[in-house]
Amino acid sequence: MKSTPLTQCQAGEARLAQRPVVARAVKSGASFVRPHLLALAPYKPIEPLDVLSARLGRPASEIVKLDANENPYGPPPEVRAALADLEYPNIYPDPECRALREAMAQWYGIPKEHFMIGAGADEIIDFLMRCVLEPGDCIIDCPPTFTMYVYDAAVNAARTVTVPRLDGFRLDIKGIKRAVEEFNPKILFLTSPTTQTGASSQTETCWSCWSCRCWWCLTRH
Repeated sequence: MKSTPLTQCQAGEARLAQRPVVARAVKSGASFVRPHLLALAPYKPIEPLDVLSARLGRPASEIVKLDANENPYGPPPEVRAALADLEYPNIYPDPECRALREAMAQWYGIPKEHFMIGAGADEIIDFLMRCVLEPGDCIIDCPPTFTMYVYDAAVNAARTVTVPRLDGFRLDIKGIKRAVEEFNPKILFLTSPTTQTGASSQTETCWSCWSCRCWWCLTRH
C-alpha cells in the first residue's frame, strides 16, 4: 500500500502528539514578589485637593492642607513667570540638574558633585536607602515624624529602631546615642521641623549627634 506524504503542518502536529505532556503549576502574581514586600501594610498617601473638596463639601480654594509640608500660597511670581517661559516644555529637563547644582555650589561653597537633586524629599530618601541599606540593616527614627522613613526602610528589608521624642517633642539625644551603640544603624534620620508637630530642633542639638558612627540625614518635613 502506497503511503500518502504528510504536509508540513500535519508532520508538525504528529511530532507534537508524540511529546509527553508536562503539567505546570500555575503561579499567582504574588509568588513573583519579594516575600518581605507582601508583609508590608498598605501605605496610605495624602489626599489631593479634589478628593478633600468632595469629602468635605467645600471648594478647594477654601482648603489649606498642612499634612504634606506644602506651601498653601503657591509659587512666587518669579517662578510662575519662569514656568510660563519654558523654551522646550515638551522635552525632558536635564536629569543632572547641572544649572541648579552649579548655582548651589557657588552659593554654599561646596563642589557641585556633593549635591543630588530629586523630585521631592521622598525620592532623595528612597535613593539614599537603596544605596546604603542591605536586608537586615537598621535605621533609627525619632517619632512622631515623617512616616516615609519607616516605610522605605521596610521596602528595603531593613529594620527601624525608634527613639521617641521627649516632652515638647525634643530629641532624646542620650537615647539616640544608646541606640546607635546597641543596634549599629546605617542611617539616623533627624527631622526639623516636622509637619506632625511643628517642632524644630536647635542646631546645637542636631550637631550633638555628629559623633554617632552612622550616616545621619537631616530633613525638613
